Amino acid sequence: MRITRLILFLLPAALAQATVVSISTTSLPNGTVGQHYSVAVKAINGCTPYRWWISGTLPSGLVASPSPSTTYDLVHGTPAMVGSSTFSVTVKGCGGHISSRWYTVSIAPAQTAHSVSLKWQPSATAVSYDLYRSTLSGGPYGLVASAILGTSFVDQAVTAGETYFYVATAWDGTKESGFSNQVIAVVP
Repeated sequence: MRITRLILFLLPAALAQATVVSISTTSLPNGTVGQHYSVAVKAINGCTPYRWWISGTLPSGLVASPSPSTTYDLVHGTPAMVGSSTFSVTVKGCGGHISSRWYTVSIAPAQTAHSVSLKWQPSATAVSYDLYRSTLSGGPYGLVASAILGTSFVDQAVTAGETYFYVATAWDGTKESGFSNQVIAVVP
């Protein structure tokens, strides 16, 4: 008789432990301004449906939405501002048990594409221009673009932190002129 009571007494405790919900996602990745962000904060154990909520502030541009099955809370959106946000995600299982976890997500600035805009004075006899570039003052120069019909060009094939040296030539329809004066462009 005592054994029966002992088994009945232990059985509810074992069931209670099996229904304790917990958040299994230990950390969230950082993001970048303007780039889509999506990560699931997952819960395990306990019984569904789960109820989710956020305490603190998500990074600007992000929201949290529970999945249709409620087994995870999706943090998603497009980050709008650089900065760091600390917030907690809390889940409550149908049995009333609660689990929370704190996260910090940092949002980095958008990677900017670099370019160099060049303009030059027109030549009275030119029908087109060629543009040359070097990473060494005085050359040797490599052809960047040819048969440019106007007197400007945007070089988008540049690298951040590099210094470039440009020269142009004019074509009169049959022959190419010598190099123009060199101009220097420092890409931030």
